[in-house]
Amino acid sequence: LALSLQAMERFVAIVIILTLRFTKEGVIALVAFVLQSHSSGIRFLLLQHLVLVTITDDTARHNSSSTCYDVCLDDIRDMKVLAPATLEDARGMLWTALQDPDPVLIFENVMLYNRAGKIDANAGPVDISKAAIRRPGKDVTLITYGGSLYKTLDAAEALANDGIDAEVIDLRSLRPLDDATIMASVSRTRRAVIVDEGWRSGSLAAEISARITEQVFWTLDAPVGRVCAAEVPIPYPKHLEDASIPQVPAIIAAVKATMGRE
Repeated sequence: LALSLQAMERFVAIVIILTLRFTKEGVIALVAFVLQSHSSGIRFLLLQHLVLVTITDDTARHNSSSTCYDVCLDDIRDMKVLAPATLEDARGMLWTALQDPDPVLIFENVMLYNRAGKIDANAGPVDISKAAIRRPGKDVTLITYGGSLYKTLDAAEALANDGIDAEVIDLRSLRPLDDATIMASVSRTRRAVIVDEGWRSGSLAAEISARITEQVFWTLDAPVGRVCAAEVPIPYPKHLEDASIPQVPAIIAAVKATMGRE
């Protein structure tokens, strides 16, 4: 593999890994090789599915997010890490990543493959360095990415019925994080809740919470809230899986707690 890739100095190598479940060690080695080879002029685009679809009509899945980001984010310093949640981003991020001079890692949540829609005819490359405000609001900022985006949007709509106007930010880029968009929104709404399918301990949610506290602490009216996965192996039965990862009711409850409306 190393010899084959080194021979491709003028090309973009696209490596597709269908699941992290049994390939964690291989991903670590591959990422290390990518970074070591980056100075030689080889450009890499790594596509990494976040979850594995298992058989059964209920589409039960093994979610590896609790270990995935520990493995792939903590020690990556020179690689961009993306998480598309919309059709336009799934297509546009790939387009942009192919033109990027740096290695790019794209996490695709396979459960989003069940969603259908049409891509605008004018859709093209997207800015992979910026978060997107998917729903404007003035009372609280909900920060999420990937497979949790649509649950968070559903929660925001339900909260609107209770008079809470939630702004929803889709991170899109996990490394580097778009601090400017996050801090501008939190400074305006003065409250934040982070929705992350990773564990609370050592997670992306923990990092974002720390950055908010460091950068805009004096604008906050309440502690930063987090809705994360239970710190257990994700079970196969769908009802247990659903209970172990963030769902709409938990997001609503967290926002109401942040708003003092428990």
